[in-house]
Amino acid sequence: MGLGLESVLGYGTATTGSFVALTAGTNQSFSIRNFTQGGAVIEDAWGADDTSPYTFSIKSPKMHDDVYGILMAGNPLDGGGNVTFNPQSLLTGSPTQVVYATDTLSVTVSATTADNTSLLFNVRYDNISGINARLYDWNTIRPLVVNEVGVQVSPESHTSTAGQWGTAVAFNSGLYRLKANTDYAIFGLTVDVPCTAVYVNGIDTGNLNVAVPGYWNTKDGSDFFIRKSIQYQTAHIPVINSNNAPNISVACSSVTTSATSVTTFRMAQLSQLLPNPGGA
Repeated sequence: MGLGLESVLGYGTATTGSFVALTAGTNQSFSIRNFTQGGAVIEDAWGADDTSPYTFSIKSPKMHDDVYGILMAGNPLDGGGNVTFNPQSLLTGSPTQVVYATDTLSVTVSATTADNTSLLFNVRYDNISGINARLYDWNTIRPLVVNEVGVQVSPESHTSTAGQWGTAVAFNSGLYRLKANTDYAIFGLTVDVPCTAVYVNGIDTGNLNVAVPGYWNTKDGSDFFIRKSIQYQTAHIPVINSNNAPNISVACSSVTTSATSVTTFRMAQLSQLLPNPGGA
């Protein structure tokens, strides 16, 4: 079974107007990947804005309607008018939104004052040909945990285009000390500077971006994948082998340019090497 979890980014720079089209992140698309078996769903979505309240829309003729579809409003401002609450959870799943192979989604935002905005949503695939991410459920991972460990990386948001993914850095480019040829589960992450999201991408994720929100409230991100596995009762926890770390990339998106978010991945050393979830 070719499991896949993909975090899709849409962003808008200096956006003013009603339901303006967002741009997909680097090497990404708003088209659902092709599959012939199983299904796919949009699970979670979260957004950010550097200036004012916003409304995001995800729509398609194959969804409820192609006028507004899924509407998600948020406000990054605190009581003093400061941009404090970025990012914000907008969809939290349960239920999820079914999507269809090769359907192209329209992803837009309404903003008011030349806002920089970003929206990230997770699409989970049951079976994609050629992709088999190492995703496991919490019941599988929990009894295998030996030690918790943190890996710290310092990705920077895009230097000129707010919202876009910044230049990726290697997973082992910061405070890194994982043991050779050992499997580690990623539970989530925390950041010292909030950002829309931080992704990991490598052979263990099926070469798909798998992201966690860079929440201002750090407890929401530190066990993100555990909570999603329990919530959906599915395999959601990424497992990487330490030997692959030099080829695993990490990047962040923020509505502020050239912002470094020191990211600490909360991980667990596992007691054994796990077989490929698809049996290959």
